[in-house]
Amino acid sequence: MKTCFSYHLLLTESNVFQELLTKGLEYEDKIIGSCEISKEEFSVKHTKIPCLARQIQWYILHRMGFSFPVIGKLYHRDHSTIINGVNRIQGFIDIDDELAINILKRIEYDYGKAN
Repeated sequence: MKTCFSYHLLLTESNVFQELLTKGLEYEDKIIGSCEISKEEFSVKHTKIPCLARQIQWYILHRMGFSFPVIGKLYHRDHSTIINGVNRIQGFIDIDDELAINILKRIEYDYGKAN
């Protein structure tokens, strides 16, 4: 199974870290399904929906306990890119942005609330 995560970067044996990684992978698949995009689009496309989907994934992972640098390494991005994406999603939530809220609601409805 192809994934955006890079397992070779993970040098820890921590059970907690492995649990978060597993949950992160589950949510990645859920977000891809909810947004009706392919894994390839999720990974590299720079159009509105795939970018928003990636940022929602980062937001969920951060809320689950991943640090910005770890998320950045997993997605081959600088931690400041991850911070910007997470803050962008939080901003959309704060102003009740229709597209972001609908995607988050669809994910919660289909798969249960993110931690």
